[in-house]
Amino acid sequence: MRIETKNPKVNLLLRQVIKEVDCYKDRRDFTLLTEAMEKIEGAIHDDPEFLPAIFWRGILNDLRGRAKDAISDLARVVEEQPPFGDDARYHLAVAYYHRYNLPSLEKAAELLNTILTASGDDVLSLRARAVLAQIHAMCMVHAASNLAETQRLHRAVENEFELGQKLLAGFPEGAIEKRLRNEIEGNFHNARGMSLMYSSDFVGSVEERVTLLQDALRQFTETDRLIPRDWANSCDRGSAYMRLGYWSKSASDFARALDLLSTVVSTLRPYYGFAYYELGRTHRLMGQFSKAIESFDKALAIPYEYRNVGDARLKLELEKARMGLTSCP
Repeated sequence: MRIETKNPKVNLLLRQVIKEVDCYKDRRDFTLLTEAMEKIEGAIHDDPEFLPAIFWRGILNDLRGRAKDAISDLARVVEEQPPFGDDARYHLAVAYYHRYNLPSLEKAAELLNTILTASGDDVLSLRARAVLAQIHAMCMVHAASNLAETQRLHRAVENEFELGQKLLAGFPEGAIEKRLRNEIEGNFHNARGMSLMYSSDFVGSVEERVTLLQDALRQFTETDRLIPRDWANSCDRGSAYMRLGYWSKSASDFARALDLLSTVVSTLRPYYGFAYYELGRTHRLMGQFSKAIESFDKALAIPYEYRNVGDARLKLELEKARMGLTSCP
């Protein structure tokens, strides 16, 4: 593999891809990713040994919701130990995180801890710390039967959040490009929001749950200010409003959940299986069982490796909808 190409057309295509990814981050227009993917495939066709093109195909696949494919490309790049190896390792960790199952989360954390231990890039280390906070929050889902572990993970998120804010404040103004700084800070707020939202699943009283969910939504709203229309944060906001709608018996909160989750699957990340799953749960909790079944069926139609929700969870929710149950969880 090579880190340079002698083909001017390939270099041009790569520059166009990088520009389109930048535009996507500003506009969140999913069609830009489709266009960029066509270009990067063309570049790889013309020069299969050009490592930066493999790297950018991995990033594009992760942005398009195909983390499994991204992992294949990005692991290949990391193995080659290029000068941008730490950056590739970071994106590989993000792709593992986006698979959300426990073994992938553990692999992502391992890669990020390697960056924190060995990288001399303070900004990259801060980016890694923000994603590590998100991983701690996501692990709470897998520790649902262990209250002590969920509480430990919640504290870990809070610790990373506080440290992240302190480290961010230590960078002089302008030392981190504004959009990147917003992404880092937004990811910290998203992690804290997830941790508060998942904590609401384990406390006793309705009042405690509502308070935690309102706090979570403040964090997700701050993330949306910093990273507008981010697909993951939009889905998380929808999940929080779904819970709040149930515990507050609020039709308006359910409506917000449906609006956010529908925007995810129609615009921000088309055919995102977990968002269909959350749409189905929202409809079920509202007593709209036929719509719930329709959403669950759409999720099941997506291949497992790209769906981000397992068969067992989906089929359990589908059975509840068929039985006409509105209980939570």
